[in-house]
Amino acid sequence: MNFSHYFKPYFPESRLIYHDKLSQDESGIQGNKDSVCIAVQDEEEIKKILEIATLHHLTIIVRGAGSGKSGGVVPVVPSVILDTSKMDAILEIDEDNQIAVVQPGVITKHLKDALDEKGWFYPPDPASMAYSTIGGNVAENAGGPSAIKYGVTGRYVLGIEGFLIDGSPFKFGGKCHKDVAGYDLLRCLIGSEGTLVIMTKIYLNFIPKPESTALIWVSFSSFQEAIQTLTQLRKLKIQPSAAEFIDKRCLDAVSAFKQQEKIVSSHHAFLLIELDGSVLSLEKEKQTVISYLNQHQYACQVYEKEEEQKSQWQKRQSISEALRHISQKKKSHDVSVPPSKVAQYMSFLDQMNQKSHLQILGYGHLGDGNIHVNILQLPTVPVSHEEWDLLEEELFKTAVQLGGSISGEHGIGLSKKDALKYMFSETELHLFKQLKQIFDPQKRLNPNKIIDFK
Repeated sequence: MNFSHYFKPYFPESRLIYHDKLSQDESGIQGNKDSVCIAVQDEEEIKKILEIATLHHLTIIVRGAGSGKSGGVVPVVPSVILDTSKMDAILEIDEDNQIAVVQPGVITKHLKDALDEKGWFYPPDPASMAYSTIGGNVAENAGGPSAIKYGVTGRYVLGIEGFLIDGSPFKFGGKCHKDVAGYDLLRCLIGSEGTLVIMTKIYLNFIPKPESTALIWVSFSSFQEAIQTLTQLRKLKIQPSAAEFIDKRCLDAVSAFKQQEKIVSSHHAFLLIELDGSVLSLEKEKQTVISYLNQHQYACQVYEKEEEQKSQWQKRQSISEALRHISQKKKSHDVSVPPSKVAQYMSFLDQMNQKSHLQILGYGHLGDGNIHVNILQLPTVPVSHEEWDLLEEELFKTAVQLGGSISGEHGIGLSKKDALKYMFSETELHLFKQLKQIFDPQKRLNPNKIIDFK
């Protein structure tokens, strides 16, 4: 590395890491490999690195677990990568104020488990929670199945501390649950994909743990039936804690991937409904749901034991990896549309399937309109780069035309920044650039992500 010698007086060679994997994330986008990674252990090390980087005009990228799907931590130029995975301490669980104070490298599931042991609940549940970090979740404003009832990560962030790119410290928010002093810069940082600041400490709200949960698998002959069912249940004042739509082809892929028997069913669509709450309220909601399903002759299976529920959730959480296993090439996008437009978007995917050499599968968070669109190139089926590009363009344009977004939870990163023009005017995009200019005037912090500066 042509700049690693700047850090050798302060970090032993064993702490300076060079590895091709550091040039990519789960998006599959290959970045510049001429970078050095330093696994930082505390704030003082970050401050020293920023001091050196400022002096020598070096680019900085903050990396957690590298589990992002949009190329958000992929270096486009030789960079200094700050690996925060070693900063993984849960600094405080303040039960009086219902606030957890954590470092950015804390694994999401570790925090959820630590709170669960004390009878508390941290709701955000991205599919990658077993290995993704809180810092990454905040940077992407990660969601998950529970967002239908409990909201995404940003709903629980009350404060962030860290450094600006020049090493200046900042703190926005903290343990106050209500705070409207000044501009709400905290909201700007949530979902900013590591392009504005370096986070070192995060304040998260948690809530009482639900007493009980129930999981209901429902089979349908069509996706439209599944949507109509969820719509009607909501009109009956049922608020699921998750409502996941799954295509039969996705379940077949999971069975093949895990070398299990295929699910024998003539149905093409499945809905995974989770309910939670007090024992009494849950029982009432569960009976209402079952009564409705029986009335309309929809086959269902109820799971109330924890181990049974985990087994069923594993099927849903294995879909992405299973689809990658059966395809030669796979791209995953997470468009979002108003829930009332989900059926229209899924019909559009069916139309695209009929005229494309690629296989397009949609599944995901039915309740909040967040559709995971997986584009698969099957083995032995040649597809041109032009066909890929045109299909992705149509996926994004159609979501926006329906009043939706090109991303619900994965972010923009490198993979979708060209599609921002479908959502925002030139005036609005200019505001994005001005915001970046304020926080990072030299464009040294995770450059070329979200938006280009031309």
